[in-house]
Amino acid sequence: MKPRCLTTSNFTMRISALKWMPWVDLKYEGDKITISGPMANLLNNLALSINFKYELFMPADREWGMIVNNTWTGMIGMLHRKEADLAIGPFARTYDRSKVSTFTSTVTTNHLTIMAGRMKDQSTNVFGYILTFDWQVWLGLLIGMIVLILTSLLIDAIYDRKYRTFPTATRRAGQHFWTFFATVFCEASPNLPDSTPGRFLVAVWWLAIIVLMNAFSGHMKASILLKRDVNKIQTMKDLVAQGGIQPLVWKGTAYEAYLRDSQSQDVVAVWKIIQNYPGSLLTQEELYNKVNLRAVLSGQKVIIKDIATMTHVITNRCHEFNDGEFYFAKEIFFKHNMAMAMRKDLDPCVKKEINRRIRWLVEGGLFEKWLKESYGELGKCSDIDHSKMEVSFGLQDVGAIFILWLIFTGISTAAFFLELCCHAISKYSGIKY
Repeated sequence: MKPRCLTTSNFTMRISALKWMPWVDLKYEGDKITISGPMANLLNNLALSINFKYELFMPADREWGMIVNNTWTGMIGMLHRKEADLAIGPFARTYDRSKVSTFTSTVTTNHLTIMAGRMKDQSTNVFGYILTFDWQVWLGLLIGMIVLILTSLLIDAIYDRKYRTFPTATRRAGQHFWTFFATVFCEASPNLPDSTPGRFLVAVWWLAIIVLMNAFSGHMKASILLKRDVNKIQTMKDLVAQGGIQPLVWKGTAYEAYLRDSQSQDVVAVWKIIQNYPGSLLTQEELYNKVNLRAVLSGQKVIIKDIATMTHVITNRCHEFNDGEFYFAKEIFFKHNMAMAMRKDLDPCVKKEINRRIRWLVEGGLFEKWLKESYGELGKCSDIDHSKMEVSFGLQDVGAIFILWLIFTGISTAAFFLELCCHAISKYSGIKY
């Protein structure tokens, strides 16, 4: 025997809906609203199998539904005021919403994450090659050179009495300095020590420098071939630590309520940042306008939202931003079940049949199939171009090397002119420098 609600004729339901890609797409055709997307497919299957017709309505405030001044907004508010029978959402199932509406069986599971971006062409760090070794290594190299110079002076004084006076020791120290300093740049020195222990010190220094400089030059080559990655935002803590980045959130939704009411220390810190930036709570259309997406790519903003919607946006709009790429943080949070919402006093028979058919469609994998088809192919937005594997170096790739060369050439030129000045002064004044 068929349920009573399946035999009722002239059964029309008032459906509340809002555009939310990829779940729901609404378009105006004259005075009529047409609906498409995975949730529309689900609704049409329900209407066909349960035998009802429907009319579409949109909430005037264009919001999903949350409590503002003890009043429910959006689609949930329409159900609460009995202006609609079913809101297709899909909605995050929260306790507050369940008090004024009834959720259907779970349609899908979703979660929030952070969408950030980066430019493909990173700015050149002129001193990045020098910083192959950190400052401790360079300091150790300097201290080692000073120790070897002093040891060489001690050996000279032991083997030759003429180096025991301060003037001769000073000149000898200068010769030792240029011997060890030139070795750092793999240059031979014409002033080698006369004694065997002194030559042994130079040989040991040469061996150390060969190892270090080969490692240094190898890293320089790798730095030219491989671009240094930016510091990605992978967690809420990263977002707070980097500072100066504005989080954007979908207003009037459970996502806003979660960030506002969460007790997690990291989430509370992010919510404080959101409050400090005016315009951080935006509508669906405002979130993904070109200005905001460009700001995400440049690292000025991030979007905190559900993974399904952001995947759809990236897939369909990545061609507008060929100079950069979007990425998702590794951390996920607010994992939640999503469902339609029904009016509390809707016919129990209709509620039962809606839930039964939703379970059939979801467990059969049909809804997941509709959802994946609406995503598109995220792989097409990859920055890897397999059609062109060999790429010539550009000026940006080797520019830092030339800049460093110019800097040291300038220092050498300044030292040369300083020597000329000192020579001229000593010639005319009789003072030796």
